[in-house]
Amino acid sequence: MLCPPPKRRSSNEPVTAHRLRDAVLTQYARLPVRSAEVSGPQPTILLVRPDHIGDVLFLGPGLHRLRQSLPLARLVLAVGPWARAAAEHLPGIDDVMTVPFPSFDRSKRRRIWEPYAAIEDWAQALRELAPWLAVILRDDDWWSALACQRAGITQRLGAVHDTIAPYLSDRLELKSVHWVQRNGELMGAAATMLGGTPPPAPLAPKNDPLLWTNDDRAAAEAESLLKSLGVESAFLCIAPGSGAPVKLWPVSRWIAVGRSLVEKYRMSVVVAGSTEETEQVDQVASGIGPDATSIAGRTSLPELAEVFRRARLVLGPDSGPLHLAVAVGTPTIHLYGPSSVEQFGPWGDPGMHRIIRKDLHCPDCGNLSLRRPSGAGCMLAIDVDDVVGPACELLRTA
Repeated sequence: MLCPPPKRRSSNEPVTAHRLRDAVLTQYARLPVRSAEVSGPQPTILLVRPDHIGDVLFLGPGLHRLRQSLPLARLVLAVGPWARAAAEHLPGIDDVMTVPFPSFDRSKRRRIWEPYAAIEDWAQALRELAPWLAVILRDDDWWSALACQRAGITQRLGAVHDTIAPYLSDRLELKSVHWVQRNGELMGAAATMLGGTPPPAPLAPKNDPLLWTNDDRAAAEAESLLKSLGVESAFLCIAPGSGAPVKLWPVSRWIAVGRSLVEKYRMSVVVAGSTEETEQVDQVASGIGPDATSIAGRTSLPELAEVFRRARLVLGPDSGPLHLAVAVGTPTIHLYGPSSVEQFGPWGDPGMHRIIRKDLHCPDCGNLSLRRPSGAGCMLAIDVDDVVGPACELLRTA
């Protein structure tokens, strides 16, 4: 199952831009380092996922299997502060460690040397944690892999990828495409390395759904918020925002979708988003009219989950909140453009979750850089009727 380092770099990694960095860091990794002493009689497993909400939610099915395979292990999940609330609602996690992963922090710009200086800081924290095994769950997360190597963690598992190969002790050739299954493969390999016996069958949405623990306090807060806004009957949610501007759909089209569904079903529309998305969310709500209300910035993530749980349908572009709606069991409409459905599609019953996309491709497919503006052709090719039709089908059966 474990295999030697790859001979070629992934086509998604620009060779010339990072060649010098990789050469310097590979030499840095060869400097002597003292092996960390493992903690306790039962294994501590460090799981590292630097990404945002949706990617963290994709860990749930694999974590469930890992916990079943190693019931006495201590599972520590390292995530960015932006994903802590999601991590805390994943069943089976014993501790959550927050790390300001430099490449994923959307809140600030850093000087060019700061990410490299921060490696030793995190390595020191990892020496104190002293895990038996570190699992780097993102296949190109060189920063975390290097920190684990400098911390002296003896067993460091990750996917086959040139970017992180020099910093791992064990590499796994991933067979699956969707990231729920890829996470499951890595965690299954981790269980095997520590003497567990994970199920051999690949993860599947029907048997291995996304997971979200119930939160009574958040449920009460969500009920109170909806009541204060006069939303007490059937309603649907629109979450028009996205962490990557290139995945956005025009506000005017969300307004048209909302108006059409209000006219057909006479239900309220709750438009959701973060504080940073307030302007966009308020525009959608005011454009739909008096039957719509904005809750931008008025909910925590657990409270947003409970709002979604009470909705008949949640619509939006591919984003963390849409995967959150899937996790709480609410039907969804996902709009996809530059992101890969095969890798990041909704992990749930296809009868409850509809994917809207056009068969348009360009050299920048998969490039979700914050530097790319909204208005991608693949998103603009989706028209209002493409969304309203499937939404009506789901509302008739919900």
